[in-house]
Amino acid sequence: MLAGEVVSIPLQPLAQRLLLNGLPGVGPVTVRRLLEAFGNDLSLALAAPRERLQRIKGITKVAADSIACRDFDWAKELSPKAPRCLTPARSRSSGRDIARLMELR
Repeated sequence: MLAGEVVSIPLQPLAQRLLLNGLPGVGPVTVRRLLEAFGNDLSLALAAPRERLQRIKGITKVAADSIACRDFDWAKELSPKAPRCLTPARSRSSGRDIARLMELR
């Protein structure tokens, strides 16, 4: 990624929450800590630098690295046509599941 390049972060809070929950090292407790640290605005957490994320109590290096990774397109990852999903292999979720949830809102 080039310095200053803009990353498209999903605007819907549900999409942000689902996206974060699918990242390595991030789960419901981590998302709750991010909500507390960023005043219930997960878009701020998704845009935060790694160093800021690591200063939050309970956020692991793995989680901070996963969240701070900006070398992919959020919208493409959430697309039902995405060739893979962000969720770990142990999860049953997929990009299609996330897209269906977004349609229900």
